Amino acid sequence: MLAQSSLQLAGERVVRCIDYRIGELERPRWLGAASLFELELERGGRIFVRPSGTEPKLKLYAHARHDVTRRSDFARDLAEGRRRAAEQLRALETALQL
Repeated sequence: MLAQSSLQLAGERVVRCIDYRIGELERPRWLGAASLFELELERGGRIFVRPSGTEPKLKLYAHARHDVTRRSDFARDLAEGRRRAAEQLRALETALQL
């Protein structure tokens, strides 16, 4: 596997990789072992990868973080967060050759 510092998705560095199949004793009890892999991104976003429970395929989920204030244009910021999440998912699909 690539060193975490060299792995990037859509221009954003991956700062931490978590394999939820191991290390469940160090996590809260409600977050036990699971077939789940998390990539934490430098701006606070996260990408989750898990196998489907019923089909032979992977499920990909993106959590984008975007700071807002009382004066923010919420609709514009929401659209930007969704755009970034979609871009990161496409970058992961390309990297995994899906």
